Amino acid sequence: MDSRLRGNDKVGEILFRDTNDYPFSSLFSEILVFFLIYAILDFQFFNRFRENQMHFKTSLTAITLFAMPLISYASLEIYNYTDKDSSVRITSGSIHPCSSDKGVYTPKRSSDGTPGHSATTDMQIKGLCVTSQNNVCSADIYTSNNCTGDKIGNATLSLVTKAVINLTRYDNRYEFEILNNGTLLKVRYAP
Repeated sequence: MDSRLRGNDKVGEILFRDTNDYPFSSLFSEILVFFLIYAILDFQFFNRFRENQMHFKTSLTAITLFAMPLISYASLEIYNYTDKDSSVRITSGSIHPCSSDKGVYTPKRSSDGTPGHSATTDMQIKGLCVTSQNNVCSADIYTSNNCTGDKIGNATLSLVTKAVINLTRYDNRYEFEILNNGTLLKVRYAP
């Protein structure tokens, strides 16, 4: 058996060991595994194509394309089945920004009934909830894209899991559905 293969087997054993043994976050572990696998594969390709100067540009493009979804990882998704846009105003902490200040709101459903959709990233959540304490962030939900109009509810979000942990309805014309362990919220008219 070729000694290089045994070396790669040991690397594979290290890569796929139980991640609970390490104090890294899940996302960090995934990124680390991706780059380690890429380095192993890239080394093999480099030996085969070392005369090809385009390899570096291709490799850099591949890293960029695969890493972008990890950087902009969506933490909270909202589907809006109503005829009005929705936005939130942070109520916890000392600063109370409107989500549209960071470019975040959920559009109304389209004329064919397709729900409006927004995906709020971890960075956007951190930016809006920057002064919230105790790892929770509370926000009032409005029926507009600029935190004006009817206030229809209040949601509390865990800043650790980025999941809705509590939701209070203020307006009986609307209902909320929390799915996917709190990372997916649907807003619709009550029956």
